[in-house]
Amino acid sequence: MGKAKRRGRGSASGASRRKDPHEYADAKLKGNTAIEGGDLRAAVNFYTQAAAVAPDDIALATVLSNRSLARLRAGDYQRAFEDAQECIGRRPTWSKGHFRAAEVLRATGLPEFFRPAAMYYEDAIALARAEADALAAAGSAPRRDDTRHMQRLADEMVALAELAESDAHERPRKLILGVVVGAIAGVALAVGDALSGNSRSGMVALVFLVVACAGIGGGAGWFLREQERLQRERRLSAAAAHPPAASGPPPVFSGGAGGGAQGNDGASKQHRKRGRKLRRKRAENVGKPPKLC
Repeated sequence: MGKAKRRGRGSASGASRRKDPHEYADAKLKGNTAIEGGDLRAAVNFYTQAAAVAPDDIALATVLSNRSLARLRAGDYQRAFEDAQECIGRRPTWSKGHFRAAEVLRATGLPEFFRPAAMYYEDAIALARAEADALAAAGSAPRRDDTRHMQRLADEMVALAELAESDAHERPRKLILGVVVGAIAGVALAVGDALSGNSRSGMVALVFLVVACAGIGGGAGWFLREQERLQRERRLSAAAAHPPAASGPPPVFSGGAGGGAQGNDGASKQHRKRGRKLRRKRAENVGKPPKLC
């Protein structure tokens, strides 16, 4: 499987396509009806027909976004990601393409895609807010605000990425702390017994008491560490179990978000800076997920 790169105008749905607005609208409507009815294969076919006769790049980006959703629901992550990437290429300032790319990467449930997904969500949030500002400046009716929903997803991806990257569950800190606390408790008991004046315990018995307490403390520390490990595995497993059964491998992704699959360190730093700024301004409530175009 090749890398999922942003397609240019030389793709199958490029500038040489036949333009027919009426056929486009009919095929797009049939695709929407099919996907809402759960017939994903038919939806993909209809959107493909619509893409072939799309009158302009805006129309083409719309059906590419919808076809990406249909392929995502079918578990075809690679093609869904490619559609999202081409959608971004055709209409870079539209939030929906970036949102579709984020949804595909999130749906894979693979830890290496959590941070790229968050970057795409943050790009989508920034563009959605710019779109809302443009509508307000033009005096048009505002659209439904989906940025809260996308911010929640972005924050979720960042949290999962940090969890996946953390090695706290492997550190012996809790085990060592348990042993130390247990040993201190054992020494305190031994000293208390010695100062009571009624002690009949010998030195060996007192040493055994300290060792036993240290062992109990170490066991408690090991138990807590195992609980942390199991909780981590459950959260990551829940993320992996979220998507539908896949019919193919996950997309091949490399680099940062927002400008195609091929990124660089500068772009990654820019996205991280933008992400920090957006998270400071994030909304408190959760909205509803975006719908078909």
